[in-house]
Amino acid sequence: MTDKHSLRRRGYLLLLLGLLFLLPGCGEKPAAKAPGGYDVVDDRGRTIHFDAKPQRVYGNTLSLEEVLLDLLPPERIAAVSPPTLDPEYSLAADKAARVAGRVPAYPGPEPIAALQPDLIFAQLRARPETIATLEEMGFKVFCMEVPTNLDMVRKRLRQMSEAVGEPERGQALLAELDEKVAYVKSRTADIPPEKRRVLLGFSSMGAFGHPDGLFHDICRQSGVINGAARIHMAYGSHLSDEQILQIDPDIMMFVDDGAANDYGGQIRDRVLGDPALQTAKAVKNRRFFFLKDRYRASNTQHMGDAILQIARNVYPEAFTESETAK
Repeated sequence: MTDKHSLRRRGYLLLLLGLLFLLPGCGEKPAAKAPGGYDVVDDRGRTIHFDAKPQRVYGNTLSLEEVLLDLLPPERIAAVSPPTLDPEYSLAADKAARVAGRVPAYPGPEPIAALQPDLIFAQLRARPETIATLEEMGFKVFCMEVPTNLDMVRKRLRQMSEAVGEPERGQALLAELDEKVAYVKSRTADIPPEKRRVLLGFSSMGAFGHPDGLFHDICRQSGVINGAARIHMAYGSHLSDEQILQIDPDIMMFVDDGAANDYGGQIRDRVLGDPALQTAKAVKNRRFFFLKDRYRASNTQHMGDAILQIARNVYPEAFTESETAK
């Protein structure tokens, strides 16, 4: 009896061992998920998990690269593109030069994949097929809306800093941005509505400033009236001379696009020399200034600098000489 029970127990033991060896990993325990880490959620509502801070981060636009260059040391940025290296268009060209990797402007999935990034930032306006291909290849892609106002810029800075595991650095950038915005408001808050000046901006394509765009909010934060919004300028449209006369701006702003348009000089000459605009207030009084294109389209931490530059050019009397240098 005892021998039969012993043989039966040995049989059960051999069967159990055989089953264990048939499991994945030949009887070894499956790898446990690394403890800790953190999750972030992009603007598509997708959750991305990180076991540790990403070390090879890539942003696929000039504005995203500019944010990364203030959030991370150069060795944690996988690559930068030619526009970010060009001081004519970039507000971070000096920092970009310290990044080792290079990638073409507007690359497809292949050059991005070759970088082997562990995090890719992309805008929702990016080519969906590029994003889909990169995700199918196993890369983590964090997609965001394109900011069109100050609150969205703040959100972008928070999102990106949390995704790269540097929320404290993100808070520092937000504090610097908010300090500049608060300073401008302290200088312009007491200007009564009837004395707020009307600004009309011009690029090489003509007058711009539709009411749902970023430039409109930059003007609003500066205490300035965006002239194009007064006639509800549609996105992508252009103003006629009659509409410009209807707006009758107090001051004009010409975008400095670099050497291509003589740093804004060609735009100025064309507008101020237009016979049909000679009765416009800003033309008669020769009231204008230049602004670098990266500022008028700044949806990064540099939006505070854009707000400050516009405010002090439109209301120079509100800023003392020492404050202008702030």
